[in-house]
Amino acid sequence: MRLYIPRHHKNQHHILNYVWRETKRGNNGQLDWPTFTRLSKELRLTPREVERGVYALVDKKYINVSKANGREDVVTTSPAAEVPVMIEQILDDGWELAKTNMLKWLQVWSILVATLISLTSFAMNIWTTSANSKAIEELKLEIVRLRQEKAQTSRSTPDK
Repeated sequence: MRLYIPRHHKNQHHILNYVWRETKRGNNGQLDWPTFTRLSKELRLTPREVERGVYALVDKKYINVSKANGREDVVTTSPAAEVPVMIEQILDDGWELAKTNMLKWLQVWSILVATLISLTSFAMNIWTTSANSKAIEELKLEIVRLRQEKAQTSRSTPDK
């Protein structure tokens, strides 16, 4: 189950799927290769998203980009593209990347929460220690005062 797949990976999957389907759908044995503009229009992606997706797929050797006699660049598939389209490998890679990023963020947040808890505990311990020290000093003064009173009362009462 894929909860979140990065947009870049979704775009790559859609581009590869579209190019692969369009390559297989040739007229009279003649293939009509999609161009960057056609990919952008058909998939409703910005030209920048198409360019990033296409060149990421070129790096993975799933598709090729070639010039057609000075016209716009055309995108062609390679034989290695069929398997990733069928098993949705690019989407799975995106999901794995998302899980890795999510784990990193959870680790960072857990470290921040643990740090906050430890700092709060430290501050509370200092405050409690300070309050206890004041109470101990007051009790010491009370003990000294009571001893002095006892000494005065024992002096003022005659021995029998």
